[in-house]
Amino acid sequence: MIRFDETMLQGMEETCRDFDIFCDFLLSGSVKLSKKTGSIGRKDCFTLNKMMMVQEDFEKPGRDQNRYDIINYFYYAAFRYRILEMNEKGDAAQEGIHYGLFRDASVMERYLLLVACFLLDRRIFQDEMGMGWTLNEIAEWAASIKGEKSDLYELPPTIRPVYEGKNLRTVFKYLDELRIARIADVSMPEGEGRAAWRKSVWRIETGKLFPFLCDLGKYISRYPDREEVEELAQFICGDYIKKIFKDQFTGNILKMFEEADGKDYSDRTVELEIKVRYGDCIRCVRMNLTDTLYDLHWMIQKVFEFDNDHLFAFYVGHGMMQETYLPEEAAEGDEFPAEDTELGMLELRKGQRFSYLFDFGDMWWFDIRVLGIKEGKVPEPELTKAVGKAPEQYPMW
Repeated sequence: MIRFDETMLQGMEETCRDFDIFCDFLLSGSVKLSKKTGSIGRKDCFTLNKMMMVQEDFEKPGRDQNRYDIINYFYYAAFRYRILEMNEKGDAAQEGIHYGLFRDASVMERYLLLVACFLLDRRIFQDEMGMGWTLNEIAEWAASIKGEKSDLYELPPTIRPVYEGKNLRTVFKYLDELRIARIADVSMPEGEGRAAWRKSVWRIETGKLFPFLCDLGKYISRYPDREEVEELAQFICGDYIKKIFKDQFTGNILKMFEEADGKDYSDRTVELEIKVRYGDCIRCVRMNLTDTLYDLHWMIQKVFEFDNDHLFAFYVGHGMMQETYLPEEAAEGDEFPAEDTELGMLELRKGQRFSYLFDFGDMWWFDIRVLGIKEGKVPEPELTKAVGKAPEQYPMW
């Protein structure tokens, strides 16, 4: 068991302070988010980057959000756990339904939620697949040296940098922000290219909270599925905290998970505006929140007079927050089956937008906007408004 001390608490406070700076900056009222991607603008990213402990060394504000690793990480954690949410216009952040719970949680709970998000949820790494594997190897290595007393380690040869060290350096940016570990130096042999990088020696300086990586490494699965990620995150923010330091446990973080799982929407309806992306045709429909995305697919086919003879997909959210929903027989990996996804599970809000794609060959795109959510039920999905003539599905025929 970890021996908790004041130095560790200080490290947690430092990370949580950076995260608070991030949230306060987005809630300041002056930060506009892209309606298309939900991302923070270049100038705001440049300003926010200077406030973080671990910074990107850019001289001018000309880089997109995906070039700022720590900002991306905090963005994902804030919106993933609904500490922040988009406003109705979709152009700014507002306090999320879990904002109060998170702010009132103990420092250790808040810190460990951020750690769990980083260690378990590979969505943070976006397209850098190698970083997920590298993190697993680092966690396994840390678990293997638990108990040793040293401030400087050489990474074992099994942990190899790829793309000239890019993935490994990025992983350690996150670990540095979490006060877990940082790269002290890299010794390069003579030569150039990947062969030299494979023979390089990476020396790692441990941070105040390195013991947490050593201890948590044994709980991390190499390829965690979604349910496992949720269960481990709840364990880390629940039983794990109680074992280390009971006085730091408020239960607020666990309530965040419980509220997401237990919300009742059985007696509510949603009205959706569905517009052909490249045209003027609009259809508005009212459905129960207990109806599924598959039911919505059928309703779109009906009101636009299509033949339902191709695959489809729904895309909800933007950027790294985007989720994909497909027919059950086509869903795999990180994709969700539309048949099992009720509209209420999407936690829709007025003004929210998402997309529907039908026929991956002809690419019929539809933009969907939430007009409102009301109490009550409808016997079956109903058409409430129609503007314009429905487009021909196969005009060339």
